[in-house]
Amino acid sequence: MAKAYDSLNPTSEFSTGLVTFGSRSNIPTDAVMLSREAALKHQLELYAKWRPKRDVWPITHGATLSGIAAAFSGAMLNAMFRKHYVLRRIGIVATTMPNVFLPGALAYITGSLCMHDIILMDTKCVVCTQAKAMAYQVGFGVIYPCIMAPMSCLMIAARCLTYPVPPLTTHYKDILADIRRIFGKRSSTLAGLTALQFIVSFGLLHMQMKSVFKVHRKLAE
Repeated sequence: MAKAYDSLNPTSEFSTGLVTFGSRSNIPTDAVMLSREAALKHQLELYAKWRPKRDVWPITHGATLSGIAAAFSGAMLNAMFRKHYVLRRIGIVATTMPNVFLPGALAYITGSLCMHDIILMDTKCVVCTQAKAMAYQVGFGVIYPCIMAPMSCLMIAARCLTYPVPPLTTHYKDILADIRRIFGKRSSTLAGLTALQFIVSFGLLHMQMKSVFKVHRKLAE
């Protein structure tokens, strides 16, 4: 399959501003062939300049919302373990960077990649794309912070003596049991954060597809 881009020629009867897909034999004679990168750049510019903005906000702001959702979950888990290990104001940056900013950045990147497949219609399985997007969102928004938050807070607590942390090499089972107790007490919070990531990911991808179809329909009118 080849990607045909027909909006560079303003006199073309096929000029729609869209990237289209098809075999080389079916491409109009005045179409311009583009690489995936060039087609993506054009589509992103099209949506960035689109008016009204409400038609395309899931595309222009979707990745940012994915990042914010993951960062929010990371912040909640970070606060949970900072409180448990009585860190107060100790090591704020050391726990915030890996537990809040990094999950947010990773979710933003993966959200952008999934959105790129949608706006280029470069996917043979929409359900697979949705499943991949949700897996990324839950992975970076819940699973990663659930691992990193206790580890980072535990290390600072052991170093600064804010919480009685036994030696890891000989009492790792006790440490893991303590962490499991925290998750058990806050299981409803953990379930809510997981549900949030699923809803954000699925909802954004659904709205992004609707935005793409709306733009295609308006340009075809």
